Amino acid sequence: MGESVTRDYSRSRDQVMNAALQSIRKIGYKISSIDKANGLLQFKTQMSWRSWAGQDMSILILDNEQGTCSVDITGTRNASGVLVV
Repeated sequence: MGESVTRDYSRSRDQVMNAALQSIRKIGYKISSIDKANGLLQFKTQMSWRSWAGQDMSILILDNEQGTCSVDITGTRNASGVLVV
C-alpha cells in the first residue's frame, strides 16, 4: 500500500474505533497498539501475493464533531522476507 486512503463516516470516533478493532481481529491480523485517546490503531497483516512478510498498517480516526469522523489508513511493506513487485 503506497498511498494513504481517507474516508469520512457519519459515526462517532468511538463507534468507528470499535468497528475497526472488531474487523481487524475478525480477519486475524495482529494488533500492535491501540491508542483510543488519540484514535490510532496499529496492526500487522499476514503474508500476501505482494508482500511475503506482510505489512505494518495504521488507522487514524479523527473526530470531526457532530457525530462524524475521518479515517486515514496507511501501510508499508514489512522489510523482512521476500518482496514481489
